[in-house]
Amino acid sequence: MLLLYRCVVFAAEGLLLIIGLFHRRVALLLKARREGLAALKHARIPEDSEVWWFHCASLGEYEQARPVMQALKKSHANRFIALSFFSPSGYFPAKQSKDADLVFCLPADTPANNRMVLRILKPHAAVWVKYDFWFGYLDALHRRHISLYIISAVFRNNHFLFRFPGRLFLPILKKCRFLFTQDERSARILNEQGFTRVLHAGDTRFDRAVQLREQTAPVPMAEVFRQESLLVVAGSCWQTEESLLHGFIAAQGIKNWRLILVPHDVSEAHIQSIMEQYAEVGIRRWSEFKEADPGIHVLVVDSIGLLSRLYRYAHIAVIGGGYRGALHNILEAATFGMPVLFGPETKKHWEAAASIESGCGFQPADAHEFNSVLNSLLTNEAMRRKASLSARNFIEEHAGATDIIMKHILVQGHE
Repeated sequence: MLLLYRCVVFAAEGLLLIIGLFHRRVALLLKARREGLAALKHARIPEDSEVWWFHCASLGEYEQARPVMQALKKSHANRFIALSFFSPSGYFPAKQSKDADLVFCLPADTPANNRMVLRILKPHAAVWVKYDFWFGYLDALHRRHISLYIISAVFRNNHFLFRFPGRLFLPILKKCRFLFTQDERSARILNEQGFTRVLHAGDTRFDRAVQLREQTAPVPMAEVFRQESLLVVAGSCWQTEESLLHGFIAAQGIKNWRLILVPHDVSEAHIQSIMEQYAEVGIRRWSEFKEADPGIHVLVVDSIGLLSRLYRYAHIAVIGGGYRGALHNILEAATFGMPVLFGPETKKHWEAAASIESGCGFQPADAHEFNSVLNSLLTNEAMRRKASLSARNFIEEHAGATDIIMKHILVQGHE
């Protein structure tokens, strides 16, 4: 099966080279790989260091990796952290990461690249985050007797690995030194599939959320904009959330509260469309906001990297992606103690259901429900305060996955 997998990878790589001539995102992937290859070849890894290789699909998985990376560094100063990404959307924002000593975009999963990466890194151990299983690399790690850990994993009964032909790769995954899951159901499913070294550790994103609350740098202009008003932050919002909020303002007005829109798409064309959509409300770009203006009720953030810091100033968060099956991180908002609103397509996000059960998550199915919930939260202080307290408790109750993971890694002789 691995031979057939290799053939598919070779064919896909050939197609990528052709498609990259015409497709911007594929061209960006190829550029990231070229940069990553150069970073690998020029890497200076101290001879006496203990290399831990972390692999993430993109930025979301990187946020899950960070608490463990930091804990490993803190427990042993001689550790060297190598961090790889599959997606350029993860690689480019994180390539200056202070948590890693080397950051690169993972080369194609070919035998030559498997040998090259392992020859350069000489990893003591590898940590794969959540998924993005490249079986050539995993097999190469096992053949060289390099311990592989998988953290923050989530599995469902219909996972491709539990169906043909994916089942044929299960023996490779079962060779992992240990597999840590986000939820109990994933651990149970893996046990039923014959995995024995499995533990429900929890989701390291909760630990990262606690860090954000304690370490986030201030954003003074957010406070200048908010003043004494209630503030709603719409994080990583798509057109659905943007339209829902616009519809709410059209129906209810925006007299005693303010809105910061942080769109998922910050292209000039999309920012301009938002400016036109909200023109009658009083809107300004974040990059052009300099001082308080009573006529400005909405700010649209036209850059990246601010969202998690802006939540500190919010009273309510609207989280994007829930109306299209791609929910953004709700924990970054909940950690600052506020109710979070998101759409109904969250089947793959267990934390969404858990937040609703805890009392801080709200899941309006349509515009009518959205208007009702948001209006209640804006006008009912008791309801808002109760949800805010629930949000903080929600984060605290689920934090601690990093300590569990580190304890098992150290017990198994890697200290």
